[in-house]
Amino acid sequence: MKTAIITISGEGKNIADQLLRALSADSISRHAVATCWHDYDAFIFIGAMGICVRTIAPLVDDKHTDPAVVCIDSFGRNVISVLSGHLGGANDQTQRMADILGAHPVITTQSDNAGLWALDTFEKRFNWPVA
Repeated sequence: MKTAIITISGEGKNIADQLLRALSADSISRHAVATCWHDYDAFIFIGAMGICVRTIAPLVDDKHTDPAVVCIDSFGRNVISVLSGHLGGANDQTQRMADILGAHPVITTQSDNAGLWALDTFEKRFNWPVA
């Protein structure tokens, strides 16, 4: 998974460095997100959720094509799945990064919290055609 890490403030630098090593990711600026939205499979924002959401809002299009987006608070306490949780892999990435950082994963999709398979993953999981 080709991953970009965006550090919003200096406080997140240590978290970014740790993830850059663990994920073999690229560090990019927040202003570059729009120009490379379709070049990455995942964007990891380290900082405030509001800045993350305002940065991606004009770019969000479709759950079948949007990359995964995850937001980590600047203290590394919470890793939050923001966009493309199932198809884009943000929920899996959230859990993986929470494990790396010793943080709390925040995943809000109902199927994940109920311990069920997400219906929109059946095509990929079972190679079923979509009608």
